[in-house]
Amino acid sequence: MVYAAYNYTISDASGNIVTGSSIEVRRESDNVLVPLYSDRAGSSALANPFTDSTGTGRFHAAGSAYKVTATLGAFTRSFRYVPVGLSGEVDTIFESITTNSGEGVSIDNTDPSNPVVSGVAFTGDSGAGGVKGMVPAPAAGDAAANKYLAAGGSWVAVSGPSTTETLTNKRITPRVTTITSSGTPTINTNNCDIVNITALAEAITSMTTNLTGTASIGDVLIFQIKDNGTARAITWGASFTAKGVALPTTTVISKLLTVAFMWNGTDWGCVGSASEV
Repeated sequence: MVYAAYNYTISDASGNIVTGSSIEVRRESDNVLVPLYSDRAGSSALANPFTDSTGTGRFHAAGSAYKVTATLGAFTRSFRYVPVGLSGEVDTIFESITTNSGEGVSIDNTDPSNPVVSGVAFTGDSGAGGVKGMVPAPAAGDAAANKYLAAGGSWVAVSGPSTTETLTNKRITPRVTTITSSGTPTINTNNCDIVNITALAEAITSMTTNLTGTASIGDVLIFQIKDNGTARAITWGASFTAKGVALPTTTVISKLLTVAFMWNGTDWGCVGSASEV
């Protein structure tokens, strides 16, 4: 272990050097006499208190704040909160962190050029809660595998679109595009499962013109169409075909028309059509 040095000069009120005084060093935090050394390596212990012979000198101690008191007969002089530490020897200052028992981390900056970080390991929850602390380092490849630190305390892969999952008691809410009226409705099948046309006031000249999106085989697209009190013609266009059920060509006045399509890899095939009674 390496110990920091404190250089002192003992003088009286007039500035005269005082020799032969007894030097006592106590830690400010608990007023305890601390181990002192005459060398940086700590191989030669120094008494505490020790007798100074020249009025100037040096002692070595572990980093802390100290109360240094010189006494000679009726003469006494104290230096309070004297900082002793190795951080003054380097450009970067390392801060020692004090933590509660069982929490957080601590830094041993005895050698500021090589601080030692230690602390309580993070423990995941297994039913009774975990312990906060230093988390485990991710293994090589964890980032590429899209892993994250789970509450259980280990790095686990995030379930994503490419992962096969079984959903139990889960509800999938359909995505709805609502249109009041349009002759060429704008529909993006990438973010739409149901097209709801609420008050069609003109004939639909093409349901294909403004249709976009990349569908997968088996995707379902449902249209709910209602006119504004006048029957309106519907032209579906090339993207929609009859696949077992004929494509409806008109609305029924003020009745909700529901038409279901399924993507077959080429186009949207009509698999169902029903008009409100």
